[in-house]
Amino acid sequence: MNRDLIEILEVIRSRVGRSITISSGYRTASYNALPKIGGKPDSAHLRGLAVDIIVENSFARYSILDQAVKNGVRRLGIAKTFLHLDLDPTLPRGVAWLYD
Repeated sequence: MNRDLIEILEVIRSRVGRSITISSGYRTASYNALPKIGGKPDSAHLRGLAVDIIVENSFARYSILDQAVKNGVRRLGIAKTFLHLDLDPTLPRGVAWLYD
């Protein structure tokens, strides 16, 4: 895992005042390709530059997103039950997307 991402996660955890549960971090290519994972071939997870964080409610989602942006995360995926944060400089930055 990328050290900058780990440090940002620690700052987020500290500022939101609660633990953060990561459901997915670094992925091998074979794991990323599994249908149940649905990973993209160029996923930032393959390079240790992304995490998926479990969120239980809209307040947790907002709090984590707020701190992520304040701490330099410029790629955000938003789902009902998780958030995707990544720092991959090879992919478009300044983007946010929704998962079905």
